[in-house]
Amino acid sequence: MMSETGDSHVPMPWGPVDTDVFAAWGQWAGGIGSIAAVVVALMLATRDSRSRRKEQKEQQAARAATVTGSTERKLDDGPFYSQWLALVISNHGTHPVMDVKIEDVKIRVGEVTYVKWKLAGGKADSSEPYLLAHVIGPQDEKFTSLFFEDAEGQKYVYEKHPIDITFSFLDAEGARWRRTGYGEPQRVR
Repeated sequence: MMSETGDSHVPMPWGPVDTDVFAAWGQWAGGIGSIAAVVVALMLATRDSRSRRKEQKEQQAARAATVTGSTERKLDDGPFYSQWLALVISNHGTHPVMDVKIEDVKIRVGEVTYVKWKLAGGKADSSEPYLLAHVIGPQDEKFTSLFFEDAEGQKYVYEKHPIDITFSFLDAEGARWRRTGYGEPQRVR
């Protein structure tokens, strides 16, 4: 509204306010609203990104959990029908796994844990992992014979005692996973 002197004022409950001041308040309010909108948009984008990363990690871990290590008795179909213990790594997933390595094997018999083991070809427990397979395809498995020895070097006959197999592998995306028995797979790198 124009005053008698030609100044423009906006009537307010506390008194008239110059229109330029009133316009400046509107610009400040608009600027603060714009900044708040940017902050909220950034917060939502960050939360969405974290949620997607978490979901992706959960999916990768679920795929890694489809690779299992176990033992089973095998029966030779030769003339002696001998039984032997096989260490088996199975890929129940839909993608191949690569560079499958046996890192450690332990058997618990009562209170005793045997840590001396040998695989086919004489590969014994050591600091170097045993490469079981370069690739295990989807719905496939690889196995090797497994022997345990006691402190005197005598072979131990497996009688359904708990065996912990620690193995590692690369998934189809190139991530290395380590798993002991049926425990949760852990991403190594």
